[in-house]
Amino acid sequence: MNNKQKNLEKVIHLLRIHPDGISIRDIADRLGCNASTAYRYLQELQDDLQPIYEVERGHYRLDLSVSQYSLSLRPKEALMIYLALRRYIRQTSRAPRFLISALNRIAGALQRQDLVNMLRE
Repeated sequence: MNNKQKNLEKVIHLLRIHPDGISIRDIADRLGCNASTAYRYLQELQDDLQPIYEVERGHYRLDLSVSQYSLSLRPKEALMIYLALRRYIRQTSRAPRFLISALNRIAGALQRQDLVNMLRE
């Protein structure tokens, strides 16, 4: 993971722990960068469809009710979550749509197409 990606994740973390909003200056200070760089990070996150809103001039917040989490998993961790989801879905008479969606997303993190194909069957 490159430095920019780490900084983008730090910005998201800062927005999550400050639900009432955080200023560009505070974000820049915590990242050790210029305010203009922090502002560009916010713009990039908004372009990636993160629900970031300006609550007052120079203060931004993340709408936690609609935000998506980004999660990095090792292949073995993804496999364990995949198997647990798959087992749960098979034991219910009607699986909720969000579980099937999660199952398909986790399958992509397994990084072994042969294993994914076998498990999908």
